[in-house]
Amino acid sequence: MRYTAFLLFGFVLIVLQGEAWIVLGPLAAKGYRPSLLVPLLVFLGVTESNLALAAMIAFLLGYVTDVLGGAPIGLYTFASVATVALSRIAGLRVVGQGGFARALLAGAFAALSSVMVLVLLAIFGKSPYVPRAMARLLLPQAIATAIAAPLVFRAAARVHAWAFGFLDPARSPEQRKLDGRAPSAREPLVTARVDGAREDAGRLP
Repeated sequence: MRYTAFLLFGFVLIVLQGEAWIVLGPLAAKGYRPSLLVPLLVFLGVTESNLALAAMIAFLLGYVTDVLGGAPIGLYTFASVATVALSRIAGLRVVGQGGFARALLAGAFAALSSVMVLVLLAIFGKSPYVPRAMARLLLPQAIATAIAAPLVFRAAARVHAWAFGFLDPARSPEQRKLDGRAPSAREPLVTARVDGAREDAGRLP
């Protein structure tokens, strides 16, 4: 159920991402259009203990992005899976440092994802002008993603808590709140999987 919830939430983010130009208007034309999917992928990479299932969600969401965006199949699919894997490696320490650090992490991975897409387009694309045009939008998109990231992180945490509450209705509201709570700056948590659920297993000094 948890993975289905994240998958549906990812579909919603893809739709919102595609329609962001309606709200942002001139800012979107200048490249300040957030990649709403990237913060969710970073959230999955950092918090999800089963990396294989997180990568599967990223694969499906990336494939949908390719199809809906008219991109070559496999372009954003590869970038999405790579984002989850790399965020697991780079984000475990950063994600516990507070919302600002997590926002910067999402912005950095938005830029990294764009670089991967540009490299793939430069190698396999038919036109050399497309990567050049997209390169100008890399920094504005990363900035916009970093600004939008805290909202996506908070929404992803709520989806996480809601999924646990649906699977185990007996859990108290306080327990559900802890399920969806991201680690704070002073309380990085070590997590363990117990009966398929993410539980607090201890605290690092």
